[in-house]
Amino acid sequence: MVDQISIEVKNKRFILDIGAEVWVTDGYDEEDAPVESMYVSRFIFDLIIEALKRKEFIKIDEKE
Repeated sequence: MVDQISIEVKNKRFILDIGAEVWVTDGYDEEDAPVESMYVSRFIFDLIIEALKRKEFIKIDEKE
């Protein structure tokens, strides 16, 4: 299991997926664009979340 953040820079929003299966970290999206993940420490992961919030990115539910 992994924790993952999906970030949409254009729309200033992100999805936080805690406890995801590792197979969701790479592959292709709905438009067949490659999805690549970068593994980071928990410290960096938490810094990214904090920075997104400070930059006023909106957290959305992954079901949207």
